[in-house]
Amino acid sequence: MDTPPRSAAAAAAWMSAAFAGAAVRRVDVPEPDLVVLTVHHERRDRVFVLSAGDGPAGLGLVEKRPVGAPAGAFAGLLRKHLEGARIADVEARTPNTLGIVLEVP
Repeated sequence: MDTPPRSAAAAAAWMSAAFAGAAVRRVDVPEPDLVVLTVHHERRDRVFVLSAGDGPAGLGLVEKRPVGAPAGAFAGLLRKHLEGARIADVEARTPNTLGIVLEVP
């Protein structure tokens, strides 16, 4: 895709087609309101950054996994439940919100 999707629905459709079946290999919480999912898809790792702080929430793809604080209890809990999961779908929940649906083993 040459230009980024301009709506949540278009972004969800693009991400769902591009990443369906990708496996979550690593979960990190480098900052309190930032979750990083490293997923493996088509013989390479991709890094999703999910932000849920006081400001606008966001989801993005970055080239390199952010490094931050050592893993705490929350990161351990997420790792326990999410590592090994696969991306089943990406949905537009509202005009401005995406949801990643995971199949957990």
